[in-house]
Amino acid sequence: MSAARPAARLFACGGFCDEGIVWAVDHKIINTRATKGAAAAAVLVEEYRDRCLWFLRKDYVPETRDEILRVLELIERYGDRSGYRRAEEIRRCL
Repeated sequence: MSAARPAARLFACGGFCDEGIVWAVDHKIINTRATKGAAAAAVLVEEYRDRCLWFLRKDYVPETRDEILRVLELIERYGDRSGYRRAEEIRRCL
């Protein structure tokens, strides 16, 4: 059995671009709008990628509101209770 994946870490790089703030999640650069919900969704996707989002591309990060909502629904459906609760919190922020 493989070791548990460490929790994703979100770092604000301090840089801004045309689309919004630049975030780094586990050394992946993510351009997203400067919303708390979108940034939290990016972290949640990284944490649940191996567990219940394994069929998505390894570099896929939801960018639009519809993409984020679709991924949150997948985490609620296939993740654990903690993921369900966090997805609900993020949904309220969007």
